[in-house]
Amino acid sequence: MTEPKYPEHKESYIEKKVGEYAKAIGYFHAKFRSVNNRAVPDRLFINRVGVTIYIEFKRPGLVATPAQQRKHKQMNGAPIFVVDNIPEGRRILDLYLDWHI
Repeated sequence: MTEPKYPEHKESYIEKKVGEYAKAIGYFHAKFRSVNNRAVPDRLFINRVGVTIYIEFKRPGLVATPAQQRKHKQMNGAPIFVVDNIPEGRRILDLYLDWHI
């Protein structure tokens, strides 16, 4: 797959901008890595009342791989989103900002 021509079409750019927005509105967020457990979502976000959501970032138009889809199902109903653009990432964060259990 060729490298995108514009920065806003890169997965890393989308992830960075959504992360900056999350920080600005009060989320804790971190890269989510799990030893010996591949295909986990890219980042976890914890809102102001302690609810955790996960986001898998993709380049525009791409979807989660079959391995990622299986892993998402194994995560027992945790809120996991696949995001391929900045406005969608912001919308999800806004939706969960004050959501609580």
